[in-house]
Amino acid sequence: MVAYQQIVSYIRSIGEIVIADVKRGDIGSTAGLYAKGHLSGDFEADVVTLSPYMGKDAISPYFDFFAKDKGAFVLAKTSNEGSKDFQDLIIDGQPLYMSVLQKLKEWSKEIPGNYKFSPLGAVVGVNELKDIKALKENSKDTYLLIPGYGAQGANIEDIRALIQENKNGVINVSRGYTAGINESDFRKVLSQRAQQLAKELSECIK
Repeated sequence: MVAYQQIVSYIRSIGEIVIADVKRGDIGSTAGLYAKGHLSGDFEADVVTLSPYMGKDAISPYFDFFAKDKGAFVLAKTSNEGSKDFQDLIIDGQPLYMSVLQKLKEWSKEIPGNYKFSPLGAVVGVNELKDIKALKENSKDTYLLIPGYGAQGANIEDIRALIQENKNGVINVSRGYTAGINESDFRKVLSQRAQQLAKELSECIK
């Protein structure tokens, strides 16, 4: 926790956005405490990830923080192989993850303020996604956090197809960025990879 607090504080000190991938999801009273703990105080992030499995009352306690320039990405279609166990289940003629996106649009109407993109975004991993066109259509006013690029197999063409028009994607690279680097070369190789990734990912919005 000390290391986490130091990392969060450093990122904020240089004026960058902190996305805390905490995947919280609990009953209303507990969710309110999680919201306070993750979006204020010593562990203050700018954005958190949340699980919608327990419904709206696990998400709505975070709404008050959106007026303070905070936000959340809600798990819709994750990048892990097991995501299909539940997220791909067909409910009322469409995958469950599509219902999550529609609920986010519905809940966003209750958030005060005027936004081009709702502060209530969605996690969408394109490496396990079958219908990019339908998802794009249902996420025009939603920020998307896109994991899976690199180690998990998401390709640049699919990411481009999803976000090029609306410019609404935040692309996450973890293992593909840091894995397999010798300690002695860490800083140099990391810098080279960062430049290469920036070049590749910039193609998504051209």
